Amino acid sequence: RLVYIGRINAFLSDRRELQTFFEKSIRSWQSKHQGEAVTGLLMALPDYVIHILESSQETLLTAIQDTMRSASKERLSHVRVVAWASAIPNRLYQQWSMRQLGSVKQESALPDDEDLSGELMEKLVPEVLQNLLQLSLHLVKVPK
Repeated sequence: RLVYIGRINAFLSDRRELQTFFEKSIRSWQSKHQGEAVTGLLMALPDYVIHILESSQETLLTAIQDTMRSASKERLSHVRVVAWASAIPNRLYQQWSMRQLGSVKQESALPDDEDLSGELMEKLVPEVLQNLLQLSLHLVKVPK
């Protein structure tokens, strides 16, 4: 399982473009690693994304490499891996999907040039992981 966060670039006003980009990327990753389904959740906040991916180690490595490359940088910046876990006995998701959280763009808590590192990351990472786990467990229980 791979969890990463990234800042949505300011010029990307239509979040459907982000969803289309990742849907194409997932099809590409699955075709490179046939038989390896990619499941997970992309949560798009007003300024950031939180992306949870579940697949094989090879597929996840391809995914994070592609995300760090230039095509993704047009859409995302300040991408940081929050968690990487292997040998997960059960998946939390049956498929990949995207959810938009918070429809009104709010003023970012971070200045545009501030990097997500150091003390800020030490505070953010545990909180993000705890909230992601709670959200994932809730989504698993919610009827489709």
